[in-house]
Amino acid sequence: MDAGKISIVLLIAVAIAGCIDEQPETIVETSSGLTVWTPDGVIAADEYTKSLSVNDGRYVIHWKSVNDTVYFGLETTSPGWAGIGFGPTNRMQDADIVLGGIADNVPYLFDMYSTGPTGPHPPDTEQGGTDDVLLYGAEERMGGTVLEFSRKTDTGDVYDNVLTPGKEITIIWAQADSDEPFFRHNIGKGTTTIVL
Repeated sequence: MDAGKISIVLLIAVAIAGCIDEQPETIVETSSGLTVWTPDGVIAADEYTKSLSVNDGRYVIHWKSVNDTVYFGLETTSPGWAGIGFGPTNRMQDADIVLGGIADNVPYLFDMYSTGPTGPHPPDTEQGGTDDVLLYGAEERMGGTVLEFSRKTDTGDVYDNVLTPGKEITIIWAQADSDEPFFRHNIGKGTTTIVL
């Protein structure tokens, strides 16, 4: 018997004996080495694993998923509110929206749901749902707004779309130079897709 056949026979024997611990091939995104996420309105280096710039760089979306929680940072170059909506079906309709900023040095945030293609998008709590943002914070500095928030991937609220890590989702984004949450998005708006 040649050396190649002997090696194969030995490998089979060892595997049958249970000495080889066969591991399934998986790809895991870890947060080791990343900055600890803090909703302080400051986007720290390595705080997020992914970023997307829209509106010619005037709006940057940062995000990461860890276990059953997603973390977002919205960074704009204008004062006022920043908003993001997940899973719209027709323009704004059915979008699970998070909108916030800072007014009079106090962060604010709304968990909303859009009922039509151009709104309205009242808070979930006014529609029989719940406010499912876990933590949030915001800062205005150098003429821009940074909003950070976290939520569960599946909140169980009918007014929150499920955010599945590794899956592509359509998002809408918007920004305004006002801290009035129902003030029209006069700085920019758009739609794109991201992979959570």
